[in-house]
Amino acid sequence: MKSLSLKLSLLILILLPGSFSKIFAGTESLKEGLLVASAMASFVIMVCGQKINKSDARKMLMRFACLVIFLMVHGALTIYGANFNTSRFFLSLSFLTFVFILWVPIIESIEKARSSDLDVALCLCYWVLLADGLLSTVLYMLAGSKTMFFSSEPSHFALAFLPFLSYMLFRDGSPLHFAGALFVSIFINNLTLLIGVVLLVIFHYRHRFVFLMATFTLMLLASILSPGYGDYVLGRLTLSADTDNLTALVFMSGYERAYVTLVQENILGVGFQQMGFVGPSGELIDAISRVTNGYEANLHDGGTLASKLIVEFGLFGVAALVLYLLGLKNIFASGNQLNATPRARFFASIYITFICYAFVRGLGYMSPSVFLFIFAAFMRTRFSEIFIKTRVRDFKFSRARISS
Repeated sequence: MKSLSLKLSLLILILLPGSFSKIFAGTESLKEGLLVASAMASFVIMVCGQKINKSDARKMLMRFACLVIFLMVHGALTIYGANFNTSRFFLSLSFLTFVFILWVPIIESIEKARSSDLDVALCLCYWVLLADGLLSTVLYMLAGSKTMFFSSEPSHFALAFLPFLSYMLFRDGSPLHFAGALFVSIFINNLTLLIGVVLLVIFHYRHRFVFLMATFTLMLLASILSPGYGDYVLGRLTLSADTDNLTALVFMSGYERAYVTLVQENILGVGFQQMGFVGPSGELIDAISRVTNGYEANLHDGGTLASKLIVEFGLFGVAALVLYLLGLKNIFASGNQLNATPRARFFASIYITFICYAFVRGLGYMSPSVFLFIFAAFMRTRFSEIFIKTRVRDFKFSRARISS
């Protein structure tokens, strides 16, 4: 029963937020879908008899309380800024707290699950997402409709899919996983997924030069076979104010506002969830309005989480990003540890692939990716003992699978 609840809750968390925003096109980001999915997943787990370890829950809540206190103190320092949206600040903080509480039993179920059960649940999520990507790509090639079944757009799909792709590469290292992801990224024209695939190739196969060269050669051949793919990539990589590519403009605008806010406006930032309300808009926002006929796209999230963190928290945001990169460096240095448990591999995969969410394409704070990362960061000391130092728990499962 608990095994079934784990599979169902993970599928709900991964598939429902994007589906909700796809159905209700007027919703902001994934916030509404995240709330519904979190409540449903938590309910499923509690109904199936998952008991919460009070000590572990208390530790997670205490760490989150420290985060909330920081946000409150930082808000008190920035609240006097012009146009500070007080209601947005407190409503967002309340939402963040409520969803975090809903996630406690979810993370507990992952923590307490048997390795075999967790492995099956994570594999199920991977195959469902891969099927979504492959079918959507085929439909795009046949009918030209660039849409996904469980996401409002391919980049949202990429952010949900990449942690599970990384997990499967930790699990068995099969190049076929790369082939499927590469097919989707190239033939549905999605640069976010392509960048994620390249990063995972480098991480998992950096010591296998021949495989790396074969992979990049395959990517080159596939891009040649995909009509218009070269123009698509060049359009997004043309980082100039004169470009008409909205994706490139949004990307540059976020970092432009981050730079101007940090250097010219306020080194402490403008405050939690105040991007787009407080602080400079930058010059590129005019170019975005020109392309979109007056609509200021991604005004409140900056297109990437890194730019949003810097705009809203200034030097604190820069420090958080540096700490993340240092943690990523440690994981990268540890290598692909085959003896790690599914739990450790999954948390490590979340940490590794979050680089795309932070620096390439972000959806603000209210998404499953951010909450998974928060818990992965909270538990990093625990999974690093397993993943980096290879002090293996539940090793019987790994040994049985390898021998079979």
